[in-house]
Amino acid sequence: MTRLRLNCGLVLLALTGCSGAATTEQMMDTMQRVTKLETRADQTTAEVNAMKAAMARPAAAQPAAPPAAPAAPPTPAAPAAAPPAASTPAAPASGAPVPVTPPPAPAAAASPPAAASELKFAVHLASYKHEAEATKGWSQLQAKYPALKPMEARLARVDLGPKGVYYRLKAGPLPDQKAAEALCRQLKGAGIGYCNPEGFDGKPLGSS
Repeated sequence: MTRLRLNCGLVLLALTGCSGAATTEQMMDTMQRVTKLETRADQTTAEVNAMKAAMARPAAAQPAAPPAAPAAPPTPAAPAAAPPAASTPAAPASGAPVPVTPPPAPAAAASPPAAASELKFAVHLASYKHEAEATKGWSQLQAKYPALKPMEARLARVDLGPKGVYYRLKAGPLPDQKAAEALCRQLKGAGIGYCNPEGFDGKPLGSS
């Protein structure tokens, strides 16, 4: 820097000497030039020093990339549960045969429905509003139609809604529907006004 200023001073003296007596304006202009030169010289010196420092400083070691985390080992599958071993009775020490427990007996099958031949049929002969009337009517029918004398009478209660409650007089029992139909044909041939095959239900006539 000192050398550069001396050179600039020499330049200024040379300029002054070349022009003879230097004017004030020339001196000021020369000083401005010298100042600019000094400024540029300082900048150049700073850049050179920075470059030297950068070259002298060793390059910083870049941090190495962290090692990759090891992959987690696969989780072993849970072993399948072994089926429970069947319990085997221990053989007796004497070598005697092991008694075998018999399997449980199957549940008793439901009783089969009654055969059709076991169902009882009857003939419906009349209907009455009161049981007393039904008892009297049955006596009259038995006296008029001999086929009814060995038979039993029953009363089946029927609710006919607006018409009220009636008691159906039935005679039986008969082995099947064909027998009931045959009796109805016989009674109708003898002059009975109504006869219809039905089931032999109801309570016995005269019972409470």
